Amino acid sequence: MSAHLQMSHNKLNISLVSALLHPKYGGPSEVLRLHALGLNRVSNVTVYGISNSDEYQLLNEKYQNLRLFELGFPHRWFYGKGLQDALISASKNVDVIHAHMLWDYPVYASWKSAMTHKVPLIITPHGSLNNAWRYRGALKTAYRKLLLDRILDETACIQVLNREEEIACRNYGIKCPIQIIPNGLPIEVFDSTKSHSLAIEKWPQLSGRRIMLYLGRLWHGKGLDILPEAWLKVRHIAEKHDWLLVIAGPDYGGYKEVLERKIKDHKLNGSILLAGPVYGDIKDSLMAASTAYVLPSHGEGFSMALLEAVAAKRPAVFTNKCNFTELENCGGGWEAKDTVDGLVEIFRSLLEENDEVFLKAGLAGWKYCREMYSLEAVSNQLIKMYRKAIELH
Repeated sequence: MSAHLQMSHNKLNISLVSALLHPKYGGPSEVLRLHALGLNRVSNVTVYGISNSDEYQLLNEKYQNLRLFELGFPHRWFYGKGLQDALISASKNVDVIHAHMLWDYPVYASWKSAMTHKVPLIITPHGSLNNAWRYRGALKTAYRKLLLDRILDETACIQVLNREEEIACRNYGIKCPIQIIPNGLPIEVFDSTKSHSLAIEKWPQLSGRRIMLYLGRLWHGKGLDILPEAWLKVRHIAEKHDWLLVIAGPDYGGYKEVLERKIKDHKLNGSILLAGPVYGDIKDSLMAASTAYVLPSHGEGFSMALLEAVAAKRPAVFTNKCNFTELENCGGGWEAKDTVDGLVEIFRSLLEENDEVFLKAGLAGWKYCREMYSLEAVSNQLIKMYRKAIELH
């Protein structure tokens, strides 16, 4: 019996690897943080990541056992100086390497380390293959031929977030085992109550208003190319019923300027508030101040922001590309097509509803997701996947 297999009967030693650790990267960074949090309760976890030195203090506060490597050239590949050597050295005493994302250098370094010491490699692509437009560019096509196909062939298991992502991975040509494990939140997040006072203090214009909140990266892929256009078409209804659309989150690829220009051109300054990036207590307070959450995305694996909204008892307007129809089925939200007209159709009826409708929907979504998507349940599924990979490796 191998040393790795012997260790698998006790607490597992796990390396979690990702370039995207900072909250500015949105969902993938939060998923990895929560994986580390949940797994640390039942295993020994070391997180490996890439970052600029000015982010080290914040990241060390967020992770229990963290090793950071300075971002180097090429930056877009998230190359980390010394990461591969550190992983190879540590992998002699590791049971599983679990890399997050797909196209980044940390996934390549994880693969090299796993192959060196014959450790099973798990990859979570975070929706990287959900839509063909995400991988048909010339650089990614070349990278696939040069490296990625071999990496995927030698991966023990791909962890995906839902059935739609599993199908997308198979359509891409992935042949290794695929395990569906959704995202989750700690039970205490579902059971906590936040105050809206910090948000009202920071943005007095929120006081007394009904808030439709978008919270995520400022990027066209999240549907922010269609959200302002849709809001413009229902502006008269929104103003009649005192709604304000709040768009909060970090800029991504300079898209904030595009949004600012749209808001100015359509004279929506009084109807849309760009709140900027929000984290921690102010983020929680802004969610508490909202009436409903909106995610007009063109493609999601499993949105952490959407789950966080549900955990805060906020109902959601979301597109069919969010792959979360069950939230509408349980009464916790309203699914729209990812088009301007699709959003408008939902908004036209919804913005005229009374507060009781939103409270009832928020509670229905909360009850369903609290049972189905706890971090404890997710952690148990991850450990089960790791042990199976170890046994088959």
